[in-house]
Amino acid sequence: MKAPNVFLVGAPKCATTAISTWLAAHPAVFMPDQRDLHYFGSDLYFPAGRITKSDYLATFAEAESFRCVAESSVWYLYSEKAAVEIAQFQPDARIIIAIRNPMEVIPAHHSQMRLNGLGDEDIADLEAALAAEEDRLQGKRIPTNCSFPDGLLYRQVARFSQQVQRYLTHFPREHIHFIVYDDLAVDPQNTFGRLLDFLDLETINIPDTRRINPNQEVRFESVRKLVGATPPTLKTSVPDAIRKPIRNLLRTVNRQTKERPPISIALRRELSNEFEREINTLSSLIKRDLSHWITDEQ
Repeated sequence: MKAPNVFLVGAPKCATTAISTWLAAHPAVFMPDQRDLHYFGSDLYFPAGRITKSDYLATFAEAESFRCVAESSVWYLYSEKAAVEIAQFQPDARIIIAIRNPMEVIPAHHSQMRLNGLGDEDIADLEAALAAEEDRLQGKRIPTNCSFPDGLLYRQVARFSQQVQRYLTHFPREHIHFIVYDDLAVDPQNTFGRLLDFLDLETINIPDTRRINPNQEVRFESVRKLVGATPPTLKTSVPDAIRKPIRNLLRTVNRQTKERPPISIALRRELSNEFEREINTLSSLIKRDLSHWITDEQ
């Protein structure tokens, strides 16, 4: 059985959905329909549990004839153990890392956590959610149905330098390809072409350059709370076959695609000052000038 040899390891809200979709369209790449398997990263805590080794490998049962066998799990970059575990599993693996300005990742990820699961984030205001991080580091103020509590630590999620360093420690630099979100936004075709070159694959045209995972927001907080906090009596009295489709329909209807408003000048200045050293370190690690990320401009 063929095992994955290409890993798109994150980060969240850095166009990993688009990259996965484009890779899956390449005739030489096998990419399973299910993303975010998170077999590696034994330090990551998911209340719903983890995939078993046999189920993980079975996901790639039909990959035998493909040159590249890829998987995309957005929290592998954040994990402190995934890099070494992937290296032990597949020493010659190719690693794809997508990164983005933390001042953009933080609000985008907060919006995503508001939509995820059955109620990953119950604080609608970004600044209030950032203020809650200290409590959440201590396991407090975690929503009951949160599918990944570490995802609520927005500043830590966006601190990419230490995360990148772990992969540089366990893999040769020539086995790691960095994608900067800015490049995808300006020229997605050439940016994707460079990724295919890295994988020694023939260039193909991107199937669809439209935004694949646009920002979405909750329409009605009352509906979000209803979906995320199913009364115990309904859980026991209503069969899953009836309850789950209704719940999923409510979640879908309660979403709206909407341009995310810019964060306040004060918050952007605060985060810019806080992340200045972080961004400079990341620039050195990936050998790319990212100093334009450090700005008060909206």
